[in-house]
Amino acid sequence: MLAARVPAFAQARGPLDMLMSPRDSAAYSFEAVPGGSGAPAVTDQSLQGTLLLTKDQDRRWSAGARAGRFELDRPVALPNGRGAVPHLLWNLETGLGYHRKLGERRAWGGRVSVGSASDKPFDSIQEAEFRATAFYTMPSKESNAWLFFLNYSNNSTFLSGVPFPGFAYSWRRPKQGWQVTAGFPFISASYQPDSDWALRASLFGAVGVDAEVERRAWRKLKAYAAFQRRPRQWLRADRLESRDRLVYDSKEARLGLRCPAGEVMDVDLSAGRSFDRRFFEARDASRSPAERTAFAPAWILKAALTARFGKASEEVNAR
Repeated sequence: MLAARVPAFAQARGPLDMLMSPRDSAAYSFEAVPGGSGAPAVTDQSLQGTLLLTKDQDRRWSAGARAGRFELDRPVALPNGRGAVPHLLWNLETGLGYHRKLGERRAWGGRVSVGSASDKPFDSIQEAEFRATAFYTMPSKESNAWLFFLNYSNNSTFLSGVPFPGFAYSWRRPKQGWQVTAGFPFISASYQPDSDWALRASLFGAVGVDAEVERRAWRKLKAYAAFQRRPRQWLRADRLESRDRLVYDSKEARLGLRCPAGEVMDVDLSAGRSFDRRFFEARDASRSPAERTAFAPAWILKAALTARFGKASEEVNAR
């Protein structure tokens, strides 16, 4: 929960969305960064989906799965004799979620998942991922809400391997078109003054950043400018310290177009520059060491396809 995919405007629905408003959905994304200037070419693919197991509006069980493939076209050495970045890295995960409505604008639930993020998935217990989240929401005033949660992940970009509680308060003003959700360890905000413009931003911990300005270009076609920083982490099989994670950190500035493709499909295409690119090993992405393998800026191309099958459960006013 609350990984870098917190913002609701992300094309692939994040764990927070799957908890608060589960629906049948699927998403595929593809990212390519051409090589050059001594840097490897990078391709990153991800496929994830959610399936509702029950249709009861007050009690909902859901199952989710995710598969990711991160590939380099040439070897990359890690600093201080730590070996090399594997040519191919995987993210595999499956989980089960529960959402229980408790009257008007009040709910609780949770999600547990197991998986492996590694060059050798499930090779041993050292390459396994475990995540668990429990949450409770309650209304405040006419349209605001509180969110309380308890989270654990042994492969998180923030407090990896440490169970921690969190909270957030959501201010919603639908008529004015804005919403702000602030708490620990994240803050997000959105503002839509009219049907043509939308502005969104979020911050998770010290490293997860999303910002976007969107403008309707023609009919349902929308153009946008985005800035993102979403570090990736893996449990490399041959790492020297079991506590270390292999981290790929970069920043992106992109221009893109998105539009519906039929009744249930959305298409998103974008291009821009990836910079401050680097590999390193540390406890998590928020503890970047001085020794790291860095690369020059490069162009980046992205494509995403999202499908929604069925309506989301009622809003709990915590988003």
